[in-house]
Amino acid sequence: MGLENFIPEVWSAKLFVRLRKNLVHASVINRDYEGEISAFGDTVRINEIGAIDVGTYTKNTAITVQNLTSAQKMLTIDQAKYFAFSVDDIDAVQTKPKVIDGAMSEAAYSIGDTIDQHIAGLYTQAGNSVTALTVSVGAVLLNLSNMQLALDEANVPTGGRFLPIPP
Repeated sequence: MGLENFIPEVWSAKLFVRLRKNLVHASVINRDYEGEISAFGDTVRINEIGAIDVGTYTKNTAITVQNLTSAQKMLTIDQAKYFAFSVDDIDAVQTKPKVIDGAMSEAAYSIGDTIDQHIAGLYTQAGNSVTALTVSVGAVLLNLSNMQLALDEANVPTGGRFLPIPP
């Protein structure tokens, strides 16, 4: 028999973090009204001002004054998700590395992924959708240009545009 009894078993002081896909959709949505939401079932009324007309000015002629119009959108909180786990008190004290931080990180990612998938499922409600394209090397720029043109013609603000492209 050799010296196997003298070779210690080593446990890492770090938790392994699984490879995670990037969350795409949740990072590009409008979150301006989150602070006004307190519970499931809440409805936030979001007011907006209608379009303002621009006229051509002609010297010494009457100016047409526009009455402002308003509109309102309703944001109803109709989703409620949770996560729950437990760690025995003795395990919490004795485990090395401490598992609570790792478990919280995994739980935060899991709920973030659930939110991201829900948002991705709403894309058909956004208006026109594009069917899958077979894209050749030479047609990539043409397809992107056509998408930009369609968004421009629909008056979509340039600051909120994004295109998720899978690997």
